[in-house]
Amino acid sequence: MKTLLRLATMPRVWLHVTWTWIVFFSWSGDNSAQETVLPQGEARAPIVSGYFPDRVHEFVFRNWNVVEPVKLAKILDASVGEVTALAVSMGLPPSVAVPPAMRQRGYVTLIRRNWHLLPYDQLLQLVEMTPERLAFALREDDFLWVKLGSLKPQCEPLHYRPPDEAARHRAAEIRRVIEEDFGEEIRRPAEPRFDFVRQLSTPLPSLLPNSRENPGVPLRIAYSYLAVYGDPLMHPELDPYPDGLLKRCSDVGINGVWLHVVLRELAPGGKTFPEFGVDSQTRLANLRSLVERAARYPESFFKARPELAGVHEDEYAALCTSQPEVREWMTASLAHVFSSVPGLAGVITITASENLTNCASHGRWRDCPRCKKRSDAEIIADVNAAMATGIHRGNPNANVLVYDWGWRGWGNAPDTVK
Repeated sequence: MKTLLRLATMPRVWLHVTWTWIVFFSWSGDNSAQETVLPQGEARAPIVSGYFPDRVHEFVFRNWNVVEPVKLAKILDASVGEVTALAVSMGLPPSVAVPPAMRQRGYVTLIRRNWHLLPYDQLLQLVEMTPERLAFALREDDFLWVKLGSLKPQCEPLHYRPPDEAARHRAAEIRRVIEEDFGEEIRRPAEPRFDFVRQLSTPLPSLLPNSRENPGVPLRIAYSYLAVYGDPLMHPELDPYPDGLLKRCSDVGINGVWLHVVLRELAPGGKTFPEFGVDSQTRLANLRSLVERAARYPESFFKARPELAGVHEDEYAALCTSQPEVREWMTASLAHVFSSVPGLAGVITITASENLTNCASHGRWRDCPRCKKRSDAEIIADVNAAMATGIHRGNPNANVLVYDWGWRGWGNAPDTVK
């Protein structure tokens, strides 16, 4: 679900709200914080590149100039000089200053590059996260855990050792390839990483006159190129819609902008789900600020409420929307959000997406003991109706747009949604 905010002369904000799926991971190992928070998945050996002399050389190559040499050295238990010598031996350019935005906005790149190289201990050092923060990123950052294969490879810790003759020979071959293919270009000054944030935050001269809200004007909704996906309303310093970008959007006729939120993080769960809504007031305050300017849970959750668990997929389960209390929570939560943020213009619902948001979202509702007696059309209609009821209770003038993407794409049941 995506949420919309709208002002008279500026883009209104829509939210993409993920609401019903609960993540629970199976754990192994001891009782340390890492083992009880970070997912493991199926135990597999990492994918090993045959191109580099060894994993240490690959680690330096993949992270050079996106991570400070001093941090690379600390992780490898080496000196900065030893790490720099490895980089030079492979033809990499001199080190440059790494902007803080690389860690704040580019952490998914760091996670991906090192997923098959580092064990969790060293990966946490690299991205400067707690186990809880990394677990949240894997769970909530646009299905990152699934995109990484739903498993953490069993990587041995990386430690520096002086390269032997074979490693030095292979590094020299890599250096020759880089010199032949890139020449001096690789050493020339480049545009700073994430400089597009500064550029897009600067308003352009008006291209079009700002038009007052007109019911006849079609919706033109855009997503921020600056957005960090995970939890934008808890990190206002990473503002996905600075004033300059909102001005740019308005000037080219965009009248809606959206951002991703998780409903259980945005509104309290009341007596039904008291675990929900931690820091929701902070998120709502930041959402109100955006409107004004622009116009986690482990398996114990279902152990206490087994009757609410719907379809399971690997380490995920959906809250079953055939249960009245689930729909009541959705309705009450959205009423709370829309009454707390009066300028919020509406939602876009996607009820059959990559996320397991309801028992019918992936075409497997017959696996649920409650939903199997119903059609997927009834289930999805109930989901949208529960949301619309709450949204209109909070703001009768809010819009509810129902997107049918994926309704035919999931599952092969004969009575798929028409």
